[in-house]
Amino acid sequence: MAATPLLSASGGVIPSEWKSTRRVYHVNERSAGPVPRNMDTADLRGDMYFEMHSLVLPLECQLAYRPFECKNAEVVSPDLVVNELVLEVDARFGPYGRCNVCENGTDHHGDDHCADGSYVCNCGDSAAPEPCGARVGFANLTEATTKYCASGDQDWRCWQDTVIQKVEPAAWS
Repeated sequence: MAATPLLSASGGVIPSEWKSTRRVYHVNERSAGPVPRNMDTADLRGDMYFEMHSLVLPLECQLAYRPFECKNAEVVSPDLVVNELVLEVDARFGPYGRCNVCENGTDHHGDDHCADGSYVCNCGDSAAPEPCGARVGFANLTEATTKYCASGDQDWRCWQDTVIQKVEPAAWS
């Protein structure tokens, strides 16, 4: 029996020269299911970065540094699971989409009119979000992440800002 051709997000067949097999991980609430629709995924090192970056969350929340992360269901839910998926994707990647669970009508990245509990993805600047399009997004964390401590940073903030150096190369998609 012939294999079914892999379809791209836009509904067309992916040309063989653009097929890419990716092993990705996603942290989400068990109720969201294992298929990452409008959800961010990461390669192994990108997922390690997400987890390590969150280690200082109790201190961040105490200081109200980034209050959104203190309520982020993908970080603080008591029912989190990590899904590992092997996907074939079209390697002509689009812009990385910041995909988050909507809470109190906001995704905390520019969409202030979303339905609570739904996943929302935005591309572009948070102040002026734009639709992401049909392509799988990609972010090279090694290139896009701070790797230095700013003068006067507290120890925890310095550790968090440089954690990428412990796991690079890393990517989110």
